Amino acid sequence: MSERLHIASLGVTLGGHRVLDGVELNLDAGAYGVVLGPSGAGKSTMLRAIAGLVDASGTIAIGDSVVLGPGICVSPEARGVGFLFQGLALWPHMTVEGHLRYSLKGARVPVAEQANRIRETLEPLGIADLAERRPSELSGGERQRLALARALVARPRLVLLDEPTSSVDPATAADVQDLLADLNRNFGSTILHVTHDQREALALADTVFVMDDGAILQAGSPDDVYERPASATVARFIGAGGLLPATLVGDGEADTPLGHVHVDPAGLTGAVWLLLRPQHLGVAPVGEGVPAQVSRVRYRGGRYAVRVTVGEWPLELRLDERPAMDQPLRIRVVRPPRAVAIRRDS
Repeated sequence: MSERLHIASLGVTLGGHRVLDGVELNLDAGAYGVVLGPSGAGKSTMLRAIAGLVDASGTIAIGDSVVLGPGICVSPEARGVGFLFQGLALWPHMTVEGHLRYSLKGARVPVAEQANRIRETLEPLGIADLAERRPSELSGGERQRLALARALVARPRLVLLDEPTSSVDPATAADVQDLLADLNRNFGSTILHVTHDQREALALADTVFVMDDGAILQAGSPDDVYERPASATVARFIGAGGLLPATLVGDGEADTPLGHVHVDPAGLTGAVWLLLRPQHLGVAPVGEGVPAQVSRVRYRGGRYAVRVTVGEWPLELRLDERPAMDQPLRIRVVRPPRAVAIRRDS
């Protein structure tokens, strides 16, 4: 049975360093949440605090059960949490079935129920025919599925996934992502997954939590955090593109280093940042636009991701043909950009 996750004022100090500082997070029962942030943001530490594996302050509630709070600290084994560790932590001497039986024994599932539970867990993950193999006899993707099965077999109220695709090749990672996308449907679990991979987060999440420096900066749907970032920090981290300084001078008008452009003002006035994704920009016809210098070109499956600078400001656009390095281009806004919801003087 899945449960809602509620976190308030969560703090963790390790080695004298404040790793988590007042984390606030709410995830609905049965939802797939992804915590997205750079290395060192505190993502894995937050998972370990939820699981009860590090000392923490604040409040954590799973469903109606407070597992951390004033005078309360429930032991890890009593929290009803399944955890897929980044390093998988598989036992080399145990078979696939042995891993799952060990978890079920720890969860005090009656022996008579264990065979059915194991079958019901392995079949949706596609490894039922590998039950007698040991980790050394499995591929990377199969080991990943075993680690998932072990986290799910006791039917935890909450499943925590720590960088679940970081240790496999890109093709296997895509396969594992497809598998993760079906977890809610197959197991009805509430899932909290941490990653630094933006594409993975935006593809899988019902709710994305953008995290940096030990705090949640924004929570919302993938559309929200991509199209409507709450700050310049979030805008710079999520997706390709760049920020330009601008001054809003009227309803939907702004003065920018790209000239006078139409914008979505997002309810702001005065000095703001403009969020410019690659789809907002294009090459200008002769005699139009502003000069930009090509500083980087990357091939992206049929098109080229081109980094340019306009004055001191880096931007990115997509082109069908490869431009020469240091080639001057003239670019323009081809789609109204959005003002990021933060004033430049804040």
